[in-house]
Amino acid sequence: METNVFKDVLNKDEKILQIIKPDKKVYYYINILIPLLCLAIIMLIVAIPLILVGQAIYSLIPIGLFIIIALLIGICCPCIYNNLYYAITTQRLIIRSGIIGIDFKSMDLAEINAVEVFVGVMDKMLKKGTGSLNFGSPTRPIVKLQNSDVSKTFSFERIAAPYDVSKEIKELIDKAKESKSSTKERVTENKKVAEENRANGVLEQMEQVQKLNELKESGAITQKEFEDLKKKILE
Repeated sequence: METNVFKDVLNKDEKILQIIKPDKKVYYYINILIPLLCLAIIMLIVAIPLILVGQAIYSLIPIGLFIIIALLIGICCPCIYNNLYYAITTQRLIIRSGIIGIDFKSMDLAEINAVEVFVGVMDKMLKKGTGSLNFGSPTRPIVKLQNSDVSKTFSFERIAAPYDVSKEIKELIDKAKESKSSTKERVTENKKVAEENRANGVLEQMEQVQKLNELKESGAITQKEFEDLKKKILE
């Protein structure tokens, strides 16, 4: 079932090696529980003074806002999590995400020149062995948000065993770069051979035309025959 979520974006001959999801408990804790706790604290800071000064009716405003925001977070975060998948394929890394519609982001293995493992404060506190992998390429360098382990560019966030996954991906990156380099060398060699063959063909044509010219000068063939044979050689 998980493999099917990427079937529409896979290239020909591309195979999925591994599909990863963020750790559910860590994801929910960071994206639901912590925001709700912060909102609750803010609500209390605003509502309690209103109640103490006899304006309890106005305290319903922050309470109402808290309930609305809590509902939105409670609805949106599970939807985001359910649609969030990370894939490692034979050619690239892919991120599948979205709330209602689905978006895909990818980065070719051969283009990746930086892999960073970051274990954040929450990862350490929850002791789930999770962390984030941030990836960079010449066209999409790693740009971190201030005081955060989250990359604005391309990252696998809150995944289990990030160091082990990093090692696996680095091995795939090395293989992809070796394959790309080998392919580039073969293309260069083929171009060189083609140019040599083309040059040899031109020399051969020149030699044949020279021989025809000698035959024409000796009277063995007419000017018209010379022109017709020369045209055939050049074609």
